[in-house]
Amino acid sequence: MTIRSIVALFAATTLLVACEDGPDPVFDPESTDPETQNGIGNTGDDYVQPGDVPLEIAACVPEELGEAAFCCEQEHEAVVQRLVQQPIIPDVSLGGVPLWSPEGPPTHADSLQGRPEAGKLCDPVVYSNALTWGPTNEVIAFINSDTKLIESIYATEKYLGTMEGSFKRSSDGEDIPVRVAMRERLRIGDKEFDTFTSAEDQATRPNAWMNHENITDFYRFITQQYFDADPDDLAEDYNCVDDNKCNPIYTSQASGPQDTVVYLTEEGVILLFSPTGEILIVVIEPVIVAPFVGEPPMGEPDGPTPGPTVTLGSGQGREAVIQPTIDAAGTACDIDLAAGMTWGDLKEGCLNERSLRRFTYDVWGQRDAVSVDFNGLTLSFLHPSERGLLRDGEHPDDEDVLFDITVTSNLNATVTEFNPQRLADAFKLRLEQRLREAVTLDAQGGDGEGEGEGEGEGEGEGEGEGEG
Repeated sequence: MTIRSIVALFAATTLLVACEDGPDPVFDPESTDPETQNGIGNTGDDYVQPGDVPLEIAACVPEELGEAAFCCEQEHEAVVQRLVQQPIIPDVSLGGVPLWSPEGPPTHADSLQGRPEAGKLCDPVVYSNALTWGPTNEVIAFINSDTKLIESIYATEKYLGTMEGSFKRSSDGEDIPVRVAMRERLRIGDKEFDTFTSAEDQATRPNAWMNHENITDFYRFITQQYFDADPDDLAEDYNCVDDNKCNPIYTSQASGPQDTVVYLTEEGVILLFSPTGEILIVVIEPVIVAPFVGEPPMGEPDGPTPGPTVTLGSGQGREAVIQPTIDAAGTACDIDLAAGMTWGDLKEGCLNERSLRRFTYDVWGQRDAVSVDFNGLTLSFLHPSERGLLRDGEHPDDEDVLFDITVTSNLNATVTEFNPQRLADAFKLRLEQRLREAVTLDAQGGDGEGEGEGEGEGEGEGEGEGEG
């Protein structure tokens, strides 16, 4: 028998042995003591692998990161731990993320990313409209997707920083402490607001966070603590909801407990409450208010100016005219869309240097217009392309003409009531006028008399007959 045959025979034997039938295995899970079987009780000595197994953490060598990241993991975690404990300061910062750049405009997203020793915040998660920090997005900075400027900063549920301070109801009154913290109820003085109320019943629920008196106390706190308001600026019976400075919002049509929002429109502060009163989200926004629409208390030394009046036109019936205007009472600045107002006119008569630094400038996609954004008001200026195309964030030229006014509910202004039929009639007249101007042509040919054959008469620059 050759060696090859022996190997083949051995393999076949092994296969047969492996396939030989044997007794059926019997498994009874309850054949032993269940506690012993599950490792409970005295199961013998514990086994520990001999020797030390050290926890190995890669050393942080910034020079080896290359272009993949600004910070190593340890540095990023240290930055996040610091951010989530920072205080919440309206119109300044949240989570250590500043609302404003040193130059004046809102912070640009790119300026936040970089090395900690340069004052940067490492490597946030980057989206097209936001930057986030923390494992559960404790800090979210929403940005304009075109300009990359910060529009608001959110603190979410696991944020550890707080908003704390005090206010007075009058200059000789006592200090009343206030505490705003995530996953806690709003505290004002010795009260913790734990009662939900509908809009109709709020006046009878003194311990409700949506009660207008409590919202007004929170408004007093924000304006005094962060915007240097005088306690005597507001009367004892002042109601910020009635004055359109505070906006309580219900997120559902239902009357039962639900998420609710308190929005201080001019101060850029938003609180989101759970149905049981815990604060879930705090938001701060840049305060961008032009002097002609009323400065916040931290503005000019002369104090706030009264809000403007917005009108859409004048006249009645066929005499109605669509002519949007903003009458800035108490100032020398009035804005008239039909007056051919330029950016230079607006700067000279209406704005100050502080306002110019704080506005946002949103260039249109065709690069031939730019919108200047205030809180609740947007003014758009046309930039002729022959003067060159606008770059992102560029200001209008002084000669650029105002062609669009947009007003939202955030503007602290009186908007005169209008009649829809009158508005439609006025638009109809303007459209007819534009159509006539578009199709009317100068007469062609001589300007004397002409004659022709046929019937009919016509009057024009000359007299004559034509074929009809």
